[in-house]
Order: sequence, then structure tokens, then C-alpha cells
Amino acid sequence: MALTGMDIASYQASLDVRSVGGDFVIIKATEGTRYVNPYCDKHYQQAKAANKLRGVYHFARNRSNSAAAEARHFVDNIRGYIRDAVLVLDWEDGSGVSDVAWAKAWLDTVTQMTGVRPLIYMSAAPASQYAWETVARDYGLWVAGYPTSAARGLETPDCPYRPGHGWNLVMWQYTSSGRINGYGGNLDLNVFYGDRQAWARYAGSTSTVATATTTSTSASAVVDRALDARTGTDGARQLAITGVLGSPTLRRLQEVMGTQIGGPAAPAYAALQKFLDGAMSSGAKRTLTGSTTLAADGTMGWRSWKCLQYWSAHANPSWMRQTGGPADLNGGNFSKWVTGKGDAPTVRMLQHILNSSYAGSGKLLSK
Repeated sequence: MALTGMDIASYQASLDVRSVGGDFVIIKATEGTRYVNPYCDKHYQQAKAANKLRGVYHFARNRSNSAAAEARHFVDNIRGYIRDAVLVLDWEDGSGVSDVAWAKAWLDTVTQMTGVRPLIYMSAAPASQYAWETVARDYGLWVAGYPTSAARGLETPDCPYRPGHGWNLVMWQYTSSGRINGYGGNLDLNVFYGDRQAWARYAGSTSTVATATTTSTSASAVVDRALDARTGTDGARQLAITGVLGSPTLRRLQEVMGTQIGGPAAPAYAALQKFLDGAMSSGAKRTLTGSTTLAADGTMGWRSWKCLQYWSAHANPSWMRQTGGPADLNGGNFSKWVTGKGDAPTVRMLQHILNSSYAGSGKLLSK
């Protein structure tokens, strides 16, 4: 079984993902430590509406920045897509492609922050030239190579490249001059060697590449560190205020919202969106998002994060202002707080609120 799809960036701003074929779309989200693709969420929501599988990628500028800084930038800007999208490191920064240690540090950091193991994308030459064994042990490869320069359509060809080093070949980008109905320009086209269930495992699993049900040590450590010994309002074990939207925070959100604990994140996010829609005035929502309603679609995009930030700023003013709180970090400027990003300060606020909320209530309470 194989799936067909494309990867896109801001160059394809005019593309309507709903109007083209393919099973999946992978969208550039970030680059370096500053750039965010302004069309990422538009294309992501189009893909979701078309029931296409989704992925998001980060273009590394490893010759200029640390792996930790770039990992944080990526995760801060794709939190609403975690466990819904395959995460990818785009590894093609010129001579920097030989820096295996940097790539592994980025992949390990994103895994620790999200509980999800990303894929790594690179061309066939560096995938075979350098000692990737320590990376290949834990992360799958999306390889790029174009045997022909002729225009090609959506296909499921066998990959001719065998880069060695223990790589698990997950996907092949076989052309950068792809042509498909519904779009007039060139597209990067790809084949994914698996079915929709395999894609879902790459999007949401904390497993190794080889064993889809084996929890990694690093992911388990993140879970352990994210729980506090104290109990919350309803007697449940408190979340530590870490700013990491990992499994413990998601499970607590599911518990509070009354959705399946340990199940998909989307129902809990949809319940949170429904709560925020009812808790906020139409005027506030219009000012923040341009709409008087917040859709309960289960995807935490910028509109949902803005509404959560706005609501929490009004519901928790004392905690906002305390040392280390969001207002303190932003110099007391509440406008800087409502950014539409699920960044670390926002997740810390959510964790604080979840510790003050009641299981099964379907709403957030605040102290």
C-alpha cells in the first residue's frame, strides 16, 4: 500500500489544497528561529477540510543557530497540529548537511517536547554519505531524488535509492516539477510507503521507527517529569507547570473536558473550543478572529489559541502578573500575550488552569 501527495511552502500561496488530488500534503511551517510561513494554517485547514493527511516541516538553518533554539521555534508554532500531523526536519542547509549531531539534537528535542518522533528529509547524496546510524535507529527517512527531469504526476513508484546506514525509508520525493490538475505551477510530489494507519502512527506515536507499540525512554521521562506530587482541585495529581504540551497535559485536558482519556486529541480540543465559544462575547471573538463564533473543529489553530489567551488573561489576572507568569515575561503588556501561538507561556497558563478545574466538567475553572 502506498499513498500519493505533495509538499508545499509559501511559493504555492495561491494553491487551494481542496481542489487538487493526492492523499496527503506536507506544509512548511517554520525556518531558522524567526520565519513562520504565513500560509501554513490556511493550507492546513484546506487539507483537513478535504480529508487529506497532513504534515508540517521545519527548514533547518543549522549553520546559523542552535538545534535547541530551532526546535523551540518549530514546536511553539505547530502546537495545534501535534498528534494530527507528521512532523519533519527539512535538512538541506548547504554544507551544513554533514552535521549529523545537530540534526539528531533537533530531532531528540522535538521528540521530548511533543512526544512525537519526527521524520527527517534530505536528498539521497547526504543520506548515504554521512554516518547517520544514530539517527536512523530512531527516525524515519524521507529521501529526495529525481531520476528524470520530465514532468510527472501523482504516482506510487518504487524508490531506486538505497542510502544504507540503517535508514528506514518512509517516503520518496520523486520530482520537483510535478503537475496535477487544479494547479498551474510545479509541485514537489511524493510517495509514502504505507497506508493511512501508518501515517497516523508517524503523526502520533512516541514509538521507535521499527516498533510501533514500544514507548521510548525519552518520551516516558517527559511524562514522569510533567506530573507533580501534589493534588489539584478535584484530587487529581497536579500537572507541573512546564510549558510543554505533552501527554500528561493532554490527558488532563481530556479528563476535564470529559473526552476519552488517552484517545485522539481532537475531541478534547473541540470541547475546549466549544467552552471558549460560549465563555466569550461575540464582540471579543470578532475582534480577535474576525468571526463572532469559534469553530469546534478539534484543531488548535491561531484563532483557538488567541481565544484561550484572551479568556485566560481575564480569568487569571493574578497568576498572569506573578513572577514568571505570562504578563511578567511580557513586561506587563497583555497585548503581547494574545499572540495566537501555543507557545510555552500559553501552555503554562493552560496547565495552571487545568490544575484548578474539575474532571468531567467540560469547562475550565480558575482560582
